[in-house]
Amino acid sequence: MYRSHTKYLCRMRDHQITSLVNTNGQNELYGRMIFRDNTFQGIFTVTMENLASNDTGHYRCGITTSGKHPVFDVHLQVSDEPVSVPVIQYLSPANVSRLGNSVSLSCESFQGSLPIQYRWYERTSSGHPKISDTNELALQCQSFNHQHHQYYCNASNWFGARSSAVVNVTVFNNSEICSYVTEINGTISGALWAEDKVRGVVGRAVTIDCHYAPMYRSHTKYFCRMWGHQCTSLVNTNGQNEQYGRMTIRDNTTEGLFTVTMENLVSNDTRHYRCGITTSGNHPVFDVHLQVSDEREYSFTTVSSASFMMWKVGRWLLFALLMISTISVMWVARETKRRDESDPHSLVLQEVK
Repeated sequence: MYRSHTKYLCRMRDHQITSLVNTNGQNELYGRMIFRDNTFQGIFTVTMENLASNDTGHYRCGITTSGKHPVFDVHLQVSDEPVSVPVIQYLSPANVSRLGNSVSLSCESFQGSLPIQYRWYERTSSGHPKISDTNELALQCQSFNHQHHQYYCNASNWFGARSSAVVNVTVFNNSEICSYVTEINGTISGALWAEDKVRGVVGRAVTIDCHYAPMYRSHTKYFCRMWGHQCTSLVNTNGQNEQYGRMTIRDNTTEGLFTVTMENLVSNDTRHYRCGITTSGNHPVFDVHLQVSDEREYSFTTVSSASFMMWKVGRWLLFALLMISTISVMWVARETKRRDESDPHSLVLQEVK
């Protein structure tokens, strides 16, 4: 019954009523307040942004009518909250550090009064120098001058400061590329990676390459098939070459690469698989999807597509020939008529009645 009436929000302070926002079925913006009136659901809402301590107090929702206004009082309590422990997240894929590229990290406190300021520091033997004034940090392999580095993020507001977990970086330099791995709370990025999508053909073999960091040279590697959330082990090795049925696993500890070759592929080999390394903590894993297709079906599709294209081209060629023939006949007829009309010796025969 109040859909067409004006709604308002006011503040109660020292027996005084101060109108803040009001609207009639519309969305309005008043300074830090946004007023929305959903007449269909019978709800009007007021959003207050950038809260401050002095926003604490009594407020009143009301509806303007010709009689007594329906009102409802609300008490808003705004508290000053210190920041929570900042959480570090990866903004880059897991394999970029193994390729020598930059790894981006973000730091964020999900609780605490605004504004929140972020700073990144590096732990060194001589102190903790500041390296960034933002909530993001880019790790560049070329900038590392030691094999091990440690970083952490600090979040602070007017009511406190908290530090994040430590980011441990281990650098591996060889003659070809600078690579490294990062570890946060036992989660390692860049320790293991592979191509996430691999294609194979029925009856043939396919090889899946799993790259790993040098720290895992002496660890056991394995390859398993995913059934739901379960991983059924297929092959595993420890620096050796092993063959299990249709599968052969080879571990090249010098290059940090173990490969799994699957022979005589069949259609139901299509599914998700997992490369993994056995460790005492969290096992580094990387999931791979294998798609096995029938080459005969592919060839048939290719031939059919080619035939279809040849038919389309031939159709257009035939149409072009017909057009050329028609134009040629019309041109010859016109030229013949013009020649006959211009010849003074042409005879005109008339019928004599």
